[in-house]
Amino acid sequence: MEQYELEELIIHLIDEDDFDSAFDYLEEYLTGYGANEFYYFSLSDIYLAHKDYENTIELMDSALEDGIENDLLYERYGDAFYGLQNYELALQWFLKCDLKDDNPNLLHTVYMIGLCYFLLEDYKDAIQYFEDVLLEIESQEAFYNCAVAYLYVNKPKRACEYFDKVFANPQLQKPICLELISHGCIEQGKSFFNRLGEPDEYLFNCWCSDFYASVSSYDISLKYLYNAYELRPSDSLKCQIADYHAMNNEEETSHRLYQEVLDSTVNFDASQFEFIYAKMNAMKHICDVDMQLSYLKSFEVYAENDCSIYMALLNYSLDQKLFDYQDHLMFDCTFIEPTDQRLQEALNDLFVLVHFNHGRFQDALDLLSFMKYRQDSFYYRNLVIAHYNLEQYDQAVQYYDEVMPDGKFAIMMLDSFIKLEDEDGFDRVLEDMEDVNVDNIQDFYDVLASILPTE
Repeated sequence: MEQYELEELIIHLIDEDDFDSAFDYLEEYLTGYGANEFYYFSLSDIYLAHKDYENTIELMDSALEDGIENDLLYERYGDAFYGLQNYELALQWFLKCDLKDDNPNLLHTVYMIGLCYFLLEDYKDAIQYFEDVLLEIESQEAFYNCAVAYLYVNKPKRACEYFDKVFANPQLQKPICLELISHGCIEQGKSFFNRLGEPDEYLFNCWCSDFYASVSSYDISLKYLYNAYELRPSDSLKCQIADYHAMNNEEETSHRLYQEVLDSTVNFDASQFEFIYAKMNAMKHICDVDMQLSYLKSFEVYAENDCSIYMALLNYSLDQKLFDYQDHLMFDCTFIEPTDQRLQEALNDLFVLVHFNHGRFQDALDLLSFMKYRQDSFYYRNLVIAHYNLEQYDQAVQYYDEVMPDGKFAIMMLDSFIKLEDEDGFDRVLEDMEDVNVDNIQDFYDVLASILPTE
């Protein structure tokens, strides 16, 4: 097949989202014509479509080494770093593009610059780039995000003008109302809300309550919440009302409402889980440990048919440090196994924490060995904790890059390098912990002071 024919075929396959076939033909293209500009950017299309941002960056590094440097390369770097939520680096790459060139293909870059500024909370610059996009095309996303940015710079009238342009989109109607209300534009939010085909007054009152609670105006927040409760009573909502009375220093009222939640036997909530969860929230505020355990054991019957309730019980026992009850749940309680992969992963996370609480680090490590697919911060941090407490220091330091810099893990790393008599590792910890603002930093320096000799 001629080069141009193969290129046309690959472009067609990518446009049709047939990435597997496109990848196979790209391999053939590489063999026949080498790694040129077409190869690099076509493969980057496939990587980005699969959200494989790390490989996209490595691919663009290779392209750069081969002397390819242009706006499209900058854009691909920007897209990849944006996908990794590194908005500062993404912005740096996007801004390398020659935006003075009157090229409609650069609108994506202009919009992405606006998004980066928006997510970095630089709303004035975000507005500038969103407006540049809107001069060329009437993009609903650009109108919406620009309107939200105008809310952040206290220009609600302009925001409403832009919201009005996209309000016909059913997917944006409730988000528009919520954005206005969450920025304190209650009247404007109500005006848009009334334009909904079937406005849900319950939802409107909940949103207004959330806004006033976010600014600690609990008296006003409670008025809206009571309105919502009258429209749709439930124990979960009553528990939230009790929470706000407690935050408003109205202890007698909050205690009475928490007790009403615990005493209720009729479920008006949307699910059994919400019904039980409301009771757990209530008892946390007004029950001693023995009474909490009594209630918790009475809830176990619901876990037999709902794994989410079992996990809520386990979460509660971890949060309240009910160590014996944690083991009871893990080894003695009957519960339905999760059928959803994400629920199973979350349950395994809880089991790991229970093992840690009881010093069963080998059991935790055995469970983690079945979770290699995770490879996220939770997974790596728990691997370090398990290996460190099992005195497997050479294994613990293998995950240095995945957990640092962090004061808590710096302590483990520092101690591990000392045990391993690794001076280079020891020095690396000290160097990495200089002038960084991380969690547990004071703990690290306290331990360091106890290790280093005094004059």
